[in-house]
Amino acid sequence: MDTIIPLVPNIINGYDGFGGTHDNLIWLPTQGKIIYTLNNKVIEEDTKVRKQVIYADAESRLSCLAHNIYNPKYIAVGEGEPKLHHHESFIWVYDMTSTKDDKMVNKLRFHTKGVQSLLFIGWELLVSCGTYEENMIVIWRIDGTEGEIRPM
Repeated sequence: MDTIIPLVPNIINGYDGFGGTHDNLIWLPTQGKIIYTLNNKVIEEDTKVRKQVIYADAESRLSCLAHNIYNPKYIAVGEGEPKLHHHESFIWVYDMTSTKDDKMVNKLRFHTKGVQSLLFIGWELLVSCGTYEENMIVIWRIDGTEGEIRPM
């Protein structure tokens, strides 16, 4: 007979999984870190020491988050809707290995109604999908070590 081993959680973490946000939790088990969005912020939490660092403080709700597993230093986050005084939704790309306080390497502008989903493909490509009101998919190319990104 198999022995049943009870599972006991040692970390319980809340995040904003409602209000149009999805794909907004990244678990990096080898580093013991969780990266997630909470309304208009990107938060990295070190679960070993329970320390949080806030990377973004956007003007509108962040809708999605992506981590580049091929080039793990990059994460991207998208806004779910345009700001009132802008007619565009931004995508921010961060270098998680940077020692600077501001880890942002690029702020991408293209989508006008919001960003629905983000996905890194290989080392060089980031795909962004606009909301149903826009019906646009954009493929971005990441060039060089400085994180220069442009539409293909």
